Amino acid sequence: YDAMQSWLALSAIGFISGLLFAMIGTGSDWASDLKFGVCWGRGFWITRNMCCKDSADMLSCPNWLTWAQMLGVNDAANEQIVSYLIYILIAVAQAGYAAWLCATFSPYAVASGIGEIKVILSGFVIKKFLGGWTLLAKCLGLVLSVGSGLSIGKEGPAIHVACCVSNVVSRFFSKYAFNEAKKRELLSGVFALA
Repeated sequence: YDAMQSWLALSAIGFISGLLFAMIGTGSDWASDLKFGVCWGRGFWITRNMCCKDSADMLSCPNWLTWAQMLGVNDAANEQIVSYLIYILIAVAQAGYAAWLCATFSPYAVASGIGEIKVILSGFVIKKFLGGWTLLAKCLGLVLSVGSGLSIGKEGPAIHVACCVSNVVSRFFSKYAFNEAKKRELLSGVFALA
C-alpha cells in the first residue's frame, strides 16, 4: 500500500507540475505578446504565433492588431511613439502587478527558492514556503514578470513550483501527510528530478 502511494503521489506531482509549467510558458508568451498588440480576429487570449499561423509572414497578419492600429493611429511617426508608450506602460504594469502580488499574498514567492528548499531538505521548517498561496503567487508572478521582459528565467522558479506541488499533493496521502521525514524524501526526489 505504501509503495502504491509513492507511485500515485509522484505521478500526480509530475502531471500537475507539467500542466503548470505548460500554463506558465504559454501565459508568459501571451503576456509578452500583449505588449505589442492583441489577436483580434481569433480571440485576445491567443499568442501572436498562433494568431498568425495561417499568414505568410508575421507582419501581414490580418488577425493581429497593434495597439496603434486599435487606437486608429495612421501616421508612421505617431504609430511608433504610441506603440512605444503602450509597450512601456504594459511592461511596467505587469512587473508592478507581479511585485504587488508576491508582496501582498506570499512574500516567499519571490526569487528562485532553490536556497530555501535546500534549507528545508536539511531539516528546517519554513512555514508557508511550500504552501498553496505561494504556489499560486509564484505561477502568476512568473507569467507576469517573464511576460513584462524582466531579466529572470523560468528554470530556477520551476523547481520551487514543483516542490510546492509536492508539498500540496503530499497532504492527500497518509504516508506523507503525517511524516515529515517521508515528506522530505518526496521533496528531495522532486528536487533532484526538477
